[in-house]
Amino acid sequence: MLKKTLPIILILISLLGKGQSVENISWKASSEIIGEKTYKLIFETENNGHWDIYAPESMFDELSAVSISFADSSLKISRSIETDGKSEKIKSPLFEGKEYQVFRNAVKFIAYLNFINIPPANLQCTLNYTYGKGDEFFPGETAKFEIELEGGKSNASRILIPNFNINKPLQDCGTKSSEQKSSLWQIFILGLLGGFLALLTPCVFPMIPLTVSFFTKHQDNKKNGRKLAVLYGFFIFLIYTAFSIPFHLIGNVSPTIYNDISTNVYLNVAFFAIFIFFAISFFGYYEITLPSTLANSTNAKQGSGLAGVFFMAVTLA
Repeated sequence: MLKKTLPIILILISLLGKGQSVENISWKASSEIIGEKTYKLIFETENNGHWDIYAPESMFDELSAVSISFADSSLKISRSIETDGKSEKIKSPLFEGKEYQVFRNAVKFIAYLNFINIPPANLQCTLNYTYGKGDEFFPGETAKFEIELEGGKSNASRILIPNFNINKPLQDCGTKSSEQKSSLWQIFILGLLGGFLALLTPCVFPMIPLTVSFFTKHQDNKKNGRKLAVLYGFFIFLIYTAFSIPFHLIGNVSPTIYNDISTNVYLNVAFFAIFIFFAISFFGYYEITLPSTLANSTNAKQGSGLAGVFFMAVTLA
């Protein structure tokens, strides 16, 4: 019956004890190399509170009073934990007067560890210990450490960079240097080719027949048609040049400001609503007409065609 209830009793006593104001036991950890890949781990405390620190051989229902665990589960201490300090025997009132070996002053716990592979530079481990006083009992207390090991090597991951010379970190990556800038003609030709490719995009290609028909309707005066076509290209150039003026006159303007505007959510939703409005009109549900004053003004300027060419260029831009 005692074996079944003992773990529960220990837990309850531990919880009651932790609710009280108790003085913690401060531990220090160090290591000594005593052979090839063999180390002695030393855990020591001054035990200023003069608590009863139970010896490693003390057992509580097959649970050892002291144990050492490692972050690397494959590591195990090679022999029983040794002690260095003055011990006393007490009869515990919590365990029917059973005798236990305890330390009431400074004590050292010593463990031995053997490595099969190269030891790490730092060893992470946990000391589990048990202490108490009178009717207070604290099993399974933990103290965590990171211990430096003499002769150990860091296991930090390293990335191998092929053909990297630490003595010459700056190397030719196959790109042109800043001094070998492209000429203006190269930039112009690349821009021209990019423009031709842009003609194949879904939003530009359907406009080609409409644009061509606007200029070919002047078949009775081919000279005037060619003049309007040249003006159309000039207006496009003029509009894009005008768009760039703020960058030259105003400081600290973001180079992506026009891209930010064109991709703005609210602006695109507004255009979506306008396109839907026009699409419903195309289906014949209602008719959209210009105000008479604006329509008359537009018809009056159709003879020259300059206004129409200009607004076509604005639309494209």
